[in-house]
Amino acid sequence: MVLSGVRRLPLHPQTTTPIIMQIGILLPFFALLRGVFSHQVVFKGSQTVPGSNPLQFCDDSVGTVKIDFINITPNPPLAGHTISIDVKAVLSEEIIEGSLVVVEVKYGFITLLTKTYQLCELASNYAGEECPIQRGELSLSKSIDLPKEIPPVSFPAFAK
Repeated sequence: MVLSGVRRLPLHPQTTTPIIMQIGILLPFFALLRGVFSHQVVFKGSQTVPGSNPLQFCDDSVGTVKIDFINITPNPPLAGHTISIDVKAVLSEEIIEGSLVVVEVKYGFITLLTKTYQLCELASNYAGEECPIQRGELSLSKSIDLPKEIPPVSFPAFAK
């Protein structure tokens, strides 16, 4: 998915790395919401994610998760503010202990972060869900404080 619409701020090398790490930690939470077991390619037939958000699907495959909506308030997200995220989705498969998600964050052709996460650990920490997560409807709500020092760029994020 591609996160866009964040207010542009000056880029400071001293604060960029910690912010990228914070963004990288939050991205797997979003990966839980969209086809974590299917490879996604950015900018190939992008489609808008249903709901009030600045997100786009990377491809049109359904994968393990079908998103009914993702509502983000405020939309677009603003640096230095708290965003509220409400999600309704349907899981077509049970998510079990040992499931992994690999997140890659890029700036142009430069890879800023590649990290493998335990999906069940992320679901527990960020969504309050314990594994196994049964197939069927899934509703999540989360508030996240965004740092003031968000770099003035959009970061394409790949999840597989």
